[in-house]
Amino acid sequence: MTGGMMFKGTQGPWRFEEYQDAISETSVRVVGANGEIVCDSEPYYAHALDPKNGPLIASSPELLGALVDFTSLYPTDIHYDKDSLVGRARAAIAKALGEQK
Repeated sequence: MTGGMMFKGTQGPWRFEEYQDAISETSVRVVGANGEIVCDSEPYYAHALDPKNGPLIASSPELLGALVDFTSLYPTDIHYDKDSLVGRARAAIAKALGEQK
């Protein structure tokens, strides 16, 4: 990622995978580059993963990086309307980085 912004969560790339759990049932999870589990479909997790959301969750680091690169093409000293493409992209970046006010 460029632009001086740094994601503080589990570093990407993330991958979405199926695996056999302890009782031989198929479960799904998103795993970070370092092997850390980002989220899982196991019911003992506070926020279990819906398998339909896994691919989107797994692509989050790459999407964030692309938005950061995209917005770096636009001057920061110009105000962009919150509904403009640049304004929406910057708001999404702020939300992802926990900087949303």
